[in-house]
Amino acid sequence: MRIFLLIVLLSSAPIYAQHMLKAKIECSDKMINISRYFFNDKKHVGTIKIDSTGYYLKDFTNFPKGEYNLKNSDIDIDFIFNNEEIVFIDNCEDENYASFIKSDENISLNNFFSFYYDNKTAFGLLKQLLNFYPENDIFYADILSRKNDLYSLNMQYIDSLIQAKPKSLSSEIAKLYKNNSTGFVDIEQDYSTGLIKTRFLGDKILSYLGKYERENITREKQQELFLPAIDTILLSFKRNEILLLYVADFLIDKFRYYDLDLVYEYTALKTKQLIDVNSIVTKDKNIEQIIFNLNNIVNSMVGNKAYNFVIDKNKKLYDLKSKKKLVVFWASWCPHCEETLIALKENIKDIAPEIQIITYSLDYENNPWVAAMKGYPKKWINICDCNNSEKVPDKYSIYATPSLILLDEDNTIVAKPRDYLNLLDYIGNE
Repeated sequence: MRIFLLIVLLSSAPIYAQHMLKAKIECSDKMINISRYFFNDKKHVGTIKIDSTGYYLKDFTNFPKGEYNLKNSDIDIDFIFNNEEIVFIDNCEDENYASFIKSDENISLNNFFSFYYDNKTAFGLLKQLLNFYPENDIFYADILSRKNDLYSLNMQYIDSLIQAKPKSLSSEIAKLYKNNSTGFVDIEQDYSTGLIKTRFLGDKILSYLGKYERENITREKQQELFLPAIDTILLSFKRNEILLLYVADFLIDKFRYYDLDLVYEYTALKTKQLIDVNSIVTKDKNIEQIIFNLNNIVNSMVGNKAYNFVIDKNKKLYDLKSKKKLVVFWASWCPHCEETLIALKENIKDIAPEIQIITYSLDYENNPWVAAMKGYPKKWINICDCNNSEKVPDKYSIYATPSLILLDEDNTIVAKPRDYLNLLDYIGNE
């Protein structure tokens, strides 16, 4: 049996205090990857090389508090780092096994989940029995009483953990699993921003959203089903504005990945309705960026005025006199962009000659853009802000190419077609 012994030590000297990750390992793979959790995503933050004797040492002084993962071909271990000494044993033959010998955070968390899943299994069985027996049956009242007792036990256990360790990450994580009527988290709890540095908050959010997923329905209908879930999730974290901003950003990122524009726009709008984001004073660059992105998403929604960017030295977007304008965000390295531009070149003059085409390239260099634009109509207005000095794509909340923005003569955004064929639908319905 190969044994892995891990220790995190805190030096007693305050001036030279260091958090050292020290271990002896007897596994075949001599490199270990260290990752830090942000929601349920992992970011690689370092590696450890095991020496010929099986020992390694890693300085954790500059590593922030949160949840970490150690992984190679032999091990896959998650642990909470919160400025305390940690000792655990891992049997490398079973990558899912790790026994914490010393660490209040990790021992508390393991004990909680052991209790929680036992409680959840029993709770689920009792719930099934309630569905089986009619309310007037002699057994129904007894089963309901047992179910309520388990519910109370869950609440009491988590409350006792919170009271015993009010500033611990383990108690914050436990809060996420209090039974409640929404099926999500307890809206009356105050949640710590530190939860974003663990996988549990992200997992909890995605698990809840999964309850709203449906097969064999349209994209539009699926997006509508997600909206009440967004309400529940955002309202649950309203007590902590910074955490709410991070949660909103997490949701927007996920829904953008699946190209569900209605949902991520709704998320941004709902967040701004819940809190005055522009009144938040912070030196945190991440929060500043989230607020910047939220404002841009909302400002670039259909029905709002388009951002008035520079066309050339003497002209801006609003100076163009046209019944309709189509802004196409694209890049020379994007094959779908080329397909869209060719379709516009070949068809739009016959279908909607009144539309003024403005192409806005996201290219980083001038030469590829110039080469890619050869052969397109001279009537088009073609722009490449290769240095992105005006941040026009950001102002329009562009996250993918090609992106189409259709404006009316008053420069109001009337549609954001998903592709050329979708554009034809908008034009044909007028």
